[in-house]
Amino acid sequence: VYKDIDGKTEVFLINQVDQAKDTSKQIIRAENNNQQLEITINQKSCSDGMSDLIYDYKTEVLITNKENEKKLSGCGNYIVPKKLHGIWNLVSLNNEEIPADKYLKTPYIEFNEEKRISGNSSCNGFNGPIVFDNTKLKFSKLAVTRMMCVHENMEKEFLKEISTITNYKIVNDELHLFNNTQLKMILIKQNK
Repeated sequence: VYKDIDGKTEVFLINQVDQAKDTSKQIIRAENNNQQLEITINQKSCSDGMSDLIYDYKTEVLITNKENEKKLSGCGNYIVPKKLHGIWNLVSLNNEEIPADKYLKTPYIEFNEEKRISGNSSCNGFNGPIVFDNTKLKFSKLAVTRMMCVHENMEKEFLKEISTITNYKIVNDELHLFNNTQLKMILIKQNK
């Protein structure tokens, strides 16, 4: 959906998404009845020059039709989809089922709309930023508390695997976390 400064809205149907080999650049091509839209999204720090905010992506938009061409550029961030918001409990790690009552604390991840997560790794709490786009998800620079863990837990394995996550899918109300194509974790959303 493209909305101009005057509030005029146009809907374009996506017909192609290309990802650069280095995965830092994505090109989305779309069209409607009489126009083509091309969006280039580069993962690099960007300042809009009007605020002190630094964004994760530099964007360029090209809209063309028979009569003219419009070029726009700016900065942006992906928005964490509402379907990810909430608490997700770990039920499988490396193809091994994790019964809910196996440990004193079962690992969980909580997503919010600010591109940050928090949770518990089976003993210690953690929080930090996420790198996120349509399918990619990376947990970077997680801060972990340092409590002594005297009860049986799976913290070491969980923290090792969460650092390798590169992408995700939601399948039948389950959050599947992958390292490239290898399924590493399955989580289910906690009912509130």
